[in-house]
Amino acid sequence: MIVGWLACGLLNAAAKAPHWIPENTRLVVFSMAMFEGETPETSSFTMHDRLDDPLVKLLIKRGVREDQILYLKDGEATKETITESFPLFLDESTEEETLICYFSSHGGYDPETGKHTFYTFNGSIPIEWLMNKIESNFHGSQAILFSDCCYSGGFVDMIEARTKSHISFGALSTTGSANLAYSGWRFNDLLIRAWSGDVAMDADASNSVSFSELCDFAVHYMAFVAEGKPLHTTTGTFDDTLVLSKTDRPAKDGIGNLVEAKNGDEWDKAEVVDVVMDENDEPAKMRVHFTDKSLYSKRAWVPAAKVREYEYPTYKAGAKVQIQNADKEWLPGRVIDAFENMHECSYDGKSELYNEWMSPARIRKRK
Repeated sequence: MIVGWLACGLLNAAAKAPHWIPENTRLVVFSMAMFEGETPETSSFTMHDRLDDPLVKLLIKRGVREDQILYLKDGEATKETITESFPLFLDESTEEETLICYFSSHGGYDPETGKHTFYTFNGSIPIEWLMNKIESNFHGSQAILFSDCCYSGGFVDMIEARTKSHISFGALSTTGSANLAYSGWRFNDLLIRAWSGDVAMDADASNSVSFSELCDFAVHYMAFVAEGKPLHTTTGTFDDTLVLSKTDRPAKDGIGNLVEAKNGDEWDKAEVVDVVMDENDEPAKMRVHFTDKSLYSKRAWVPAAKVREYEYPTYKAGAKVQIQNADKEWLPGRVIDAFENMHECSYDGKSELYNEWMSPARIRKRK
């Protein structure tokens, strides 16, 4: 009986949660894989597996009107074009609209000044400029912002600091405000999964995916794939139970688990995306999605015996280590904190302004 009451409570909560309205959405996507002076062969990010087009097409399919989309990528996204078109596009908004912005590029950060920048095709723009234009030119009262670049958490920090804004924000970054990121298109993939209703994100079994569930999943997922420690926040009256989609398939125990699976002779990190049970209602085989960059397109069915729990590498707080900076130099430092696959570290002789969350590839025992 108690289980029944709990189930009813979850369903009632889901029914009362606000739902995203695609027809009332103004969408901005600035996405760069290639910058001035680069070619497809020398591009900063991989071109063959990019997911910015699929994200925009999905949101159009969900109902976002094409005349309410500003989508600039690579050579289209010059500093001049963005600074001219972005304010004008926001000026066309109405009070009923929700703004969704996705920024994917390189990012810059100056620890001494605390200033963050977003790179365009041929230059850079202060993140503060983007925030100022949203607040001054967007006429709606709600905005959802996604930042996908190195130091992308600076966007989240800036939003939290603007306590008097007339706009209520929901924001999610791919990493922290002082951290490098190597996410490739995996953060973009999470957005596609959220708006497609991936049941792996449905933590409360409400048959839907909410903004808070996307954020919570992203924090653990991005740490697992060793790219960063995402930040997220909501301000004002933004309701983080906002439903983005209905789930795409029935839930099964095990879907969404982050594991290691046998891939030939190697054990590689993977996510469980489906499970087949045997006659004793035990897992017989699992379909896994390998999460390392070089394997990200690979999915395979493997026997349950060839799937195991992933053991997170852990250094104790205070441990003396070597850490790799943005210039690939190994420098002495100390561990401050740990979160799953990530370790917050300080550089010896530098202030806490330079502290970073490090992926396993950027931390090692000090000799």
